[in-house]
Amino acid sequence: MRWAMILLLLAASAAADYQDPFGLPSGSATLGLATQDSIQNNGEVEGLDVATGEVLAGSYLDLVQEGEVDLVFFDLDPESPGLQLRALEGDDYFDRLLIFSFADSLGTTAPLESVTGAEGEGVEWAVHEEALEGCCYLLLQLQEGAEPEVTAVKFRITLLEDESLELDWVWQPNGSMDFVPSAALESSLGSVKLLY
Repeated sequence: MRWAMILLLLAASAAADYQDPFGLPSGSATLGLATQDSIQNNGEVEGLDVATGEVLAGSYLDLVQEGEVDLVFFDLDPESPGLQLRALEGDDYFDRLLIFSFADSLGTTAPLESVTGAEGEGVEWAVHEEALEGCCYLLLQLQEGAEPEVTAVKFRITLLEDESLELDWVWQPNGSMDFVPSAALESSLGSVKLLY
């Protein structure tokens, strides 16, 4: 009986969601690969909705129109070995520069806690970034009509496989680009909003 309890506790702790040390909304997620075939032929794909912490599934077009999914894991080119991460385009179907990889500055072994902010670090936003195990990323989340409309998410890929990936994420819902306790910074993302 005692060993069974220990095994249950170990299994529960292994499956526990990531918890941000500063208490920001955080968690873990597993995303299945969205292939070009499933995207183009109205098949089911998965995407992460950071505001709820849920992985949503549906056709790519439905997910774009609903505007709730912030991140997808997909193959940009079926013939290319590299897999990609991207934020969905807007409901106007225009790509948006919403993601940044720390692969060049932090490498692929830095813990998620090492990303404390983004401003002043030479962040160049992209439409998509290569998925690399161990790498940290920044993502801008757009919530039309919300206050604030643009918020920041940091995440780290903890496991990368051919058909899925696992990640830990932290959301800063107050409009700041800092992932440490801070007051809301109303103008911190003003320059980013000009991109849209």
